[in-house]
Amino acid sequence: MDLGTALYEDRRLGRSVPVLLRGEGGFLLLLREDGRELDRWPAAAVRPVPDAGADGHARLGLAADSPALLALPCPEVPPALAGFLAGQGRSPALKAHKAKRDLPLPVWLGGAAASVVLLLFVVLPALGDVLAGFVPPSLERRIGEQVAEVATGILVKGGRKAECRTPEGTAALDRLVQRIRLPDGPAVQVRVIDSDMVNAFAAPGGFIVVPVGMVRFAGTPEALLGVLAHEVGHVAEGHAMRRVMRVAMSSTLLTLLTGDLGGGIGAAAVGQMVESGYSQEHEREADAYAVAALRAAGLPTDPFADLFGRMQLKVGDQPKWLALVASHPDIQSRIAAIRGGDGPAAGSGPDLSADWAALQAICGPPPPETEAGKE
Repeated sequence: MDLGTALYEDRRLGRSVPVLLRGEGGFLLLLREDGRELDRWPAAAVRPVPDAGADGHARLGLAADSPALLALPCPEVPPALAGFLAGQGRSPALKAHKAKRDLPLPVWLGGAAASVVLLLFVVLPALGDVLAGFVPPSLERRIGEQVAEVATGILVKGGRKAECRTPEGTAALDRLVQRIRLPDGPAVQVRVIDSDMVNAFAAPGGFIVVPVGMVRFAGTPEALLGVLAHEVGHVAEGHAMRRVMRVAMSSTLLTLLTGDLGGGIGAAAVGQMVESGYSQEHEREADAYAVAALRAAGLPTDPFADLFGRMQLKVGDQPKWLALVASHPDIQSRIAAIRGGDGPAAGSGPDLSADWAALQAICGPPPPETEAGKE
């Protein structure tokens, strides 16, 4: 069926070719003047293109932004062609393609930001938990050693010791750690570093880093053993490897977004891991592990709970809304959980005074003033 003539406009090449239009089956054939086929379009997809006929020529295309158009020699689609395209006369209306509208830039930026937030706080944590389970122990230990080294480099400054060791202090530390290791607990390697930060953290593979500021702030060996048992709990429950996987993937994502190929974000991510710790669920699990370890060793849990109370006085009360997004649970709820249940009374248990005195001196005498840290 001959349906007239038109100009085939190639928008990509910027040229026009005269064509003959012919209907054949379900296709609109575009033929050159010598009868050779230039193209064929599915008739059901051919519709008028909006805003394309300002020069007085109606235009047809396969989409509103089609790279090729048919410019007709009149402002309206001829009835014969319109009837063929609409189903050979069964549907007299020939609807135009809808023009695609670009979303405003703020909408695109908002969507991109929401995608990054979703990746950082939902997708990557879930993926990190899955991938952490596939890391072999030998690799986990190498990763943990590197994390501990990088974190130590961030925390230890001004020529102070990356690891404090004395014969008496190191032996005392080993004996204290053995007291809170459960029979089925993981093997750990505890390192005391010469930093005033009041904190401690666990790295994969059983590496635990304790700044001497935490040792001095603890005040009693039982309180410090609670801190150590808490960190051992993170290792035993697999939190440390999951945390590192999440931080590594998050820093990689931020590196790709910002182009920070020098590793600055990676170092900042390790520092953030040291500072903010784990999820609230993981913190509660580590607290429960610490309580079980202390009681198994015949040690009271009250000094560990008191330590949290003193830390709350140190950092002050946080706004209630912050508990919804904080990585750590509310301190008062942690204190109540640690004190709850039967256990040895405060002041009971083995005499740890000799080991405690040796550990206090493992980094030498304390400086006149110490920096304020945080849990």
